[in-house]
Amino acid sequence: MIIIASRRGNYGNKIQDNDSINELGKIIKTTKVLNPILKLLNINPGIDINKITKEYADLLTLNDDFNTYYHDRGWIAHESLNIDVLKFCVSTAKAGDIDRGEETLIEYYEGELKKF
Repeated sequence: MIIIASRRGNYGNKIQDNDSINELGKIIKTTKVLNPILKLLNINPGIDINKITKEYADLLTLNDDFNTYYHDRGWIAHESLNIDVLKFCVSTAKAGDIDRGEETLIEYYEGELKKF
């Protein structure tokens, strides 16, 4: 197994308590407030704020869910982990097939190492 991070550190902190993720949340909230005003002025902001809001909500729990399932196996979510791999691993773990998720992680990192 490839160890992405050691078991030492502050595992108890949740991603959703992180200052940078909370700052992103503030930006999204501000954008939601400004969006109707921009529409009234016939200004297209070029973003789908509802989609962004949903993705942000998913992101808040995704990393913590991953860590809940895979931390005891030596894995921890981090910014360079492919989000599609992260989502797949969480969904397979929730479905009761954590081994399949871990196999996917190993395959992902073996592929990344080959690129290196």
